[in-house]
Amino acid sequence: MMEYLKTNIQYPAVCREKGIQGIVLVEFVITKKGKIEKVKVLFPVDPALDAEAKRVISKMPKWEPAELN
Repeated sequence: MMEYLKTNIQYPAVCREKGIQGIVLVEFVITKKGKIEKVKVLFPVDPALDAEAKRVISKMPKWEPAELN
């Protein structure tokens, strides 16, 4: 996941110009079929950074969902 994020995040130019930085905390659900759904920003930093975080998470490849027990 970290490799995917490192490769796909594009820091918004407006944030770079204004020196805005921070960590956007995002919550999401992985369905039984491994699809990413219900992407939600829990701790926003800036609208541009928040939108980029949601974009990258939403486009993440399918996961292999875990099974209980």
